[in-house]
Amino acid sequence: MDSTCDMMQPMRIYTRLADTVRFWRNVEFRPGDCWSWKGHVSDKGYGRFGTWNPPPGVKRLRYAHRFAYEDSIGPIPEGLTIDHLCRTRDCVNPLHMEPATFVDNAMAGNCVGVLNRMKTHCPKGHEYTPENTKRVPSNPGSRYCKACHREEGNKKGGIASANRTHCPAGHEYSAENTWTRPSRPNGRECRLCRRRLKAAEYQRTRKRRGQHGQ
Repeated sequence: MDSTCDMMQPMRIYTRLADTVRFWRNVEFRPGDCWSWKGHVSDKGYGRFGTWNPPPGVKRLRYAHRFAYEDSIGPIPEGLTIDHLCRTRDCVNPLHMEPATFVDNAMAGNCVGVLNRMKTHCPKGHEYTPENTKRVPSNPGSRYCKACHREEGNKKGGIASANRTHCPAGHEYSAENTWTRPSRPNGRECRLCRRRLKAAEYQRTRKRRGQHGQ
């Protein structure tokens, strides 16, 4: 007899537990209460569970509450999500869940985005009318108040001082002493200050030219 036969060890056969068995082993059952998920939990507080099918041999990470609903009740209707009636994200008790649309689920959970879209006026009281609402193409879900945007721009540009009667140098904003830039019809400048700035710039230019000519 070949001596190698004596050295052969019995082959170990590994069997993979069914996903359902592995799943419910990670659940803490409390009668009449939430069933807490003891496995991996995402940053947002939802349980995550890895399944091996489909397809065979490929592991897929799924939400624990969705797996619990499908395993206990049935498939989730297309276009719907699962809403936690108990508002506990790591709960996998199928009796604490029901299919719902994304909007209904977000509103039930007091989602910030949904609550903001329900507002009719901005924090300063301006109404969100089509004429007063600005949307950013890169973020279609957001909106901005045009009136607030103008006010903020005016403050940064100095136009908020339109009620002042004198310029910072003390010259009166009279009709003869006020100059309006064509590109900024809402702005104004003091003519005396402009003449002084132009005269000073002219003297600096002459001085530079004189230095280059020597």
